[in-house]
Amino acid sequence: MLIYAQLSFRDSLIVELEKNKLAEEKVKILHSLSKYYRGAKADSALIYSKKALNICIENDLDSLRNLSYSDIADAYTNLDETDSTKMILLTALRYNQERNNYKKIATTYRNLASIFEQTQEPDSIFHYVGLCMDILDQHPDSTLLGDALYSEAFGYQMKGYNKLAIESILQATRIFEKKKDDFKLGFMQHMLGLIFNNIDNQESSLEWNLKSIDNWEKRDYRYALVHAYNNTGSNYRRLKNYALAVNYFKKSNTLCQEVENPYVEMLSANNLGEAYYDLGDIDSAKVWLDIAEELANKLENPSVLATANLVRSKIAIDNNSPLSAKYLNITKENIYNHTELSVKITGLDDLSQHYASIGRKGQAYDLLLDAKVLGDSLFSEESTIKIEELNLIYETEKKDAAIKLLNKEAELDAIRRKALMGGIGLLVLLSGGIIYGQYQRRKRAAEKAQNERQLEIQKRNVVEQQLEFKKKELTAKALLLAKKNEFLQSLEHEVADLQSSVDNAVGKTSSKITRMIQRDIIDDEAWDQFGKEFSSVHQEFLNRIREQYGKFTKGEMRLISLLRMNMNSKDIASILGVSNQGVKKARYRLRKKMNLESDDDIQGLIVGL
Repeated sequence: MLIYAQLSFRDSLIVELEKNKLAEEKVKILHSLSKYYRGAKADSALIYSKKALNICIENDLDSLRNLSYSDIADAYTNLDETDSTKMILLTALRYNQERNNYKKIATTYRNLASIFEQTQEPDSIFHYVGLCMDILDQHPDSTLLGDALYSEAFGYQMKGYNKLAIESILQATRIFEKKKDDFKLGFMQHMLGLIFNNIDNQESSLEWNLKSIDNWEKRDYRYALVHAYNNTGSNYRRLKNYALAVNYFKKSNTLCQEVENPYVEMLSANNLGEAYYDLGDIDSAKVWLDIAEELANKLENPSVLATANLVRSKIAIDNNSPLSAKYLNITKENIYNHTELSVKITGLDDLSQHYASIGRKGQAYDLLLDAKVLGDSLFSEESTIKIEELNLIYETEKKDAAIKLLNKEAELDAIRRKALMGGIGLLVLLSGGIIYGQYQRRKRAAEKAQNERQLEIQKRNVVEQQLEFKKKELTAKALLLAKKNEFLQSLEHEVADLQSSVDNAVGKTSSKITRMIQRDIIDDEAWDQFGKEFSSVHQEFLNRIREQYGKFTKGEMRLISLLRMNMNSKDIASILGVSNQGVKKARYRLRKKMNLESDDDIQGLIVGL
């Protein structure tokens, strides 16, 4: 009955869409269809939201246009098309800047920050959160401020600035408590649970995780609850309350199967294996470790594989089983495959203890040495992060003190002005009206000029952001082209080796493959596209170099473009499909054409031009 009702709702919308002739009503129906498909079929949601936007543009429906931009951005996000999400948000940003729609401008900045939460780029998060908060200083919106503070805390957490992250998220928590928004409050509480766990404050972490669970259970928000249950189980396990740990891990695992979240299902299964081992229930531990290992193999997760096999080795050692050595070797391989330093150090330390327990002292010692080297590296990294965080806190407090001082000075100036005006009030009574009128006109003119300057700065920032985005994209494409050509050239060498050792028929086929590879390496169509994109980003540079040094051949312009992008000789050789010696010769000819001396740095000149 539920499926039938959903289909009936969708079909009724489509019928209404075909019947309705009013543009505004059509757009509203298209938005409803987009929301209907948002979770299950993001590609269909994208089609409907784009149709809605086109109707808005054709019929000047400004009131619904922002909703169309938002729906398109949501669809691209669900399709994991980050670049497309950025571009549609930048389009929305320009549209709202032209109309001085400050709330939507601030919302778009915050949405851009959210993209970089997913791509793990904290500096970009801070950039867009800063732009959002600049708007909110002049046009306050407490809900949007809370969202921006959440993004800011996310960035701080990525950087390892846990104290700053806690301060930002507590501000956001107070905002959503005041607004009585339990849904968003749950996210703030969950974030606090994660941050306190990072600094190993399990009591505070548990307190905030339980608060988030309380909020999300009231709303039956299952996708968030799977994380909250699992994190709470980890809190109880670290506090050695293994029975409650098992209870929450089971809640998480059961709910994961309902909402189809295999990643957290894997984590909770592995956690159950460890917790049951802690309780001494070995049979249950083995069952859950098997489940965790199966999911970890599917998801290619070395950390969970390492943990599961380490527990297996403990069980084997407890039972004097020869399998302990096998599990320890598998664990060792998985630990070294992990990229996170702290996980490696903990794993190597645990593994060393277990090698020692089975009499393999030499290997235990080697593992301890590796753990120490990594520990020194982690300590250095954490020290750097701590220094940066303290410096940032100091700069923030210094700025706050400066603002307070300026406010005090402004108050004193105001008092002095009042006293002065009181003393001369009788003398200027007759001319006061005229002076006041002039003052108001000047004030309005100054405010207008200030607003125009701010708008111009914002527009300039957007243009600079777009240009920087294009430059990064162009560099990425050039590097991909280098990697592709490097692969093709290595393949060409393999084919040449094959030709020398096979009969004529295979030799002819190998020659044909070689010619195809060479054609692909010097693909003029790809270069033409690259040249157009380069010109759009570096047009002023191209004008300057032509004015100073005259015209260049197509091959010379290709070399100049790659030098301008600060490519090294190896990448240039791969992109152009020539040898390193060929690049040296091309540089020499270009230097000669530009009348440069042999010891002049041609790349430095082109980059700085």
